[in-house]
Amino acid sequence: MSADRVCVYTALFGNYEQLNAQPLAATSDADWICFTDDPELRSDDWQVVLVEAAFPLDPQRSSRRLKMLGHPLVRDADASLWIDNAVVLEGDPRALVTAWLADSDIALVSHSYRTSLLDEFFVVLDDELDDPNRILEQLEHYARSRPEVLDERPLWGGMIARRWSPAVDEAMRAWWEQVLRYSRRDQLSLLYA
Repeated sequence: MSADRVCVYTALFGNYEQLNAQPLAATSDADWICFTDDPELRSDDWQVVLVEAAFPLDPQRSSRRLKMLGHPLVRDADASLWIDNAVVLEGDPRALVTAWLADSDIALVSHSYRTSLLDEFFVVLDDELDDPNRILEQLEHYARSRPEVLDERPLWGGMIARRWSPAVDEAMRAWWEQVLRYSRRDQLSLLYA
């Protein structure tokens, strides 16, 4: 896979954290775009693009919407690489995207230490990272409709390489619908989607 134009992107909504610097951006030929609702946000590394929050009182879901569904500026690239704001790239994004998308249109990383999605549900519950009733309802739904997914190793959505094909669009819409319906903790619904 060769990508003429690669776009690295992230989203920052709700002024709850500082935008991380990306020193590699200065020497990279990729586009580096940060979508935000903060008109004061400035960066030497990122092209800051002001967008309206999809949910003004829910910055996490506003960010996840762009993470999952993209934006015309991202979708116009040959390939994109979503990175959570906590991620600082240490290698060339073009090389990463080329390697990850060698034989697929989407690639993610397996969770580094959880062995099952069920374990991830319990951690989210124990750490009170979202409404427990919503999480338990989601867990029950998955246990009844696709119990095998709970035994799979969870994926980490902190980095997602993609070519925006119809199949990827369909999967991302399914993931987004799960995040709207259930927990905003998107790693809980990624495998199911």
